[in-house]
Amino acid sequence: MTDYSALGASLGGVWFSIVFVNTALAAALDRSRLGYFLFSLFFAPIASLVLAIAGRKTA
Repeated sequence: MTDYSALGASLGGVWFSIVFVNTALAAALDRSRLGYFLFSLFFAPIASLVLAIAGRKTA
């Protein structure tokens, strides 16, 4: 029998790692940390792609 709780914990850890990396990257690119944190909670891979394409804010 497969232990799904260990798999879920591993995937959850990876997901939250991506969320925190996105938050740090948003801060480095002068974007809203809170906004990207909340967006990343649900759409972490999409938020990574958005940050990579959008780049730094221009004045």
